[in-house]
Amino acid sequence: MNHKNMKLYLLVLSICFSACTLFAQDIVSLTPARVDTLFQVDISNSFDDLVAHGLIKNKTRDTLYIKWRRRVLSIPNGWSTKICDANLCYVEIVDSNIDPDLLLEEPVIIPPYGTANLDVHIVANGAVGTGVVEIELSIMGQPDDIIGVAEYQMEVRDVSRQQASSNRKSLRVYPNPSNNFINVSTNALVDKVVVYNMVGRVVKEFPANRSGVYNITNLPNGIYLVSLQDRKGDILKTTRVTKKRAISP
Repeated sequence: MNHKNMKLYLLVLSICFSACTLFAQDIVSLTPARVDTLFQVDISNSFDDLVAHGLIKNKTRDTLYIKWRRRVLSIPNGWSTKICDANLCYVEIVDSNIDPDLLLEEPVIIPPYGTANLDVHIVANGAVGTGVVEIELSIMGQPDDIIGVAEYQMEVRDVSRQQASSNRKSLRVYPNPSNNFINVSTNALVDKVVVYNMVGRVVKEFPANRSGVYNITNLPNGIYLVSLQDRKGDILKTTRVTKKRAISP
């Protein structure tokens, strides 16, 4: 092939490639193009099915038969993922809706200018973090011609830790100095109120109550440590309190 013919060949090839790329991009649109989903859950009960929603739109006047393929780019240890499309919700081991090895042939059929759901489901199994899953789209029978890629970025945060941290900050023991009673801000975390003297000996112990008021009348004047503890016996907060007996007029 001479130099002139080679240039003509490359020009035709370039035009063809550009036209094919443009055609592929005009077949479908993905809404959103990138799915960013934040899940705030109680991680101690994180076995719920969490869903990141996506939508495929057919931009042509033809009915499309779509094959999808899942690619898990990164997920925290313990997460499981699965895909749900307009036809089925698949189990975790299924990476594509067209898979001869699994005897699967379930194309997503989208009528002209129609739409179809394409969702990623995760179960966090007690693990927080961020995961990224890609889904490649092609036309059934043309698996090598990718017509779109949907990226799902999902983050799981432990709202129970955030809530616990917030609740801890709100804990108060007052007034200080105190005379006959101390008050503890009511809080679902507090299970027990323990009063220690300055050598670490328990001098009073109360189960938490709704009123948040605790009687220390019979304690002598002095300095005490008031410890707020949860059901496991872990210390939520310790406050130094001065006991001063009220002086009668």
